[in-house]
Order: sequence, then C-alpha cells, then structure tokens
Amino acid sequence: MALFGNTLRLAPPIFYVSPDQSITISARDGDDNVTLLRRVPTRSATSPPIPAPYHLEPLIRLLGNDPGKNRHDVITGLGLSYAAVVRALYHLCQDQSINASFKLEQPNAAEMFGPPRPVGRRESEL
Repeated sequence: MALFGNTLRLAPPIFYVSPDQSITISARDGDDNVTLLRRVPTRSATSPPIPAPYHLEPLIRLLGNDPGKNRHDVITGLGLSYAAVVRALYHLCQDQSINASFKLEQPNAAEMFGPPRPVGRRESEL
C-alpha cells in the first residue's frame, strides 16, 4: 500500500460499514475524532466506540495492526485483514470521505504467470 502526500485525511461526514459488518467508520461535522466500531461476526460482540484520528496513516495502522492495547489502555490495533482495509479505503475514496484518488495496481503478465519457460524439450549431455 502506498500513500502519496502528507495531508491525506478523512473529511466528515463519514459513514462506512463493511459488507461483513466487521467495521463501522463514522464521523459527523464538528466531531473531534473518527469513531470506529469493531464487530467480530463469529461472536456477535461489538466493541465500545473507538476514537481514531482523521489522518489516514495512523488510521490505517489502527485498522490493520494486530488487536491490542498499549500500557495506557489505548487500542493499538483492530486486526482487520489487508483486504478489509483496502476495501474500506476504496469506499471512503469513492464517497469522497478521503481527499485522494484510489488506484489499484494491476499485475503485469510477468507477475501473473512468472518468468517465461524454455520452449521445447530439455537436452541432456548424457
């Protein structure tokens, strides 16, 4: 994942719910923070509201880091998969909640199929 620019941030109003309802991201005009709700579908449990920054880099880190808290009881990660984080960013860009364009790199033929194999049969010196 690559971010270009130093002012990438969310702009309220924001409302995003992932297709599996594992994460909700929201903020209203005038809110000091973005609010995250993490839901674990297998447990049907939802976290209390988690404040998050409007700046994109620390928000992405919070979404994708392993679940946990620091010594001050501040949540340091929500354990979302890479695909879930990318999906959220895509939708937030589409809704213009992020002041950026979303570009998904397309693999080239060499990445998709690997290096070319020699044509014909292998010869032996025996």
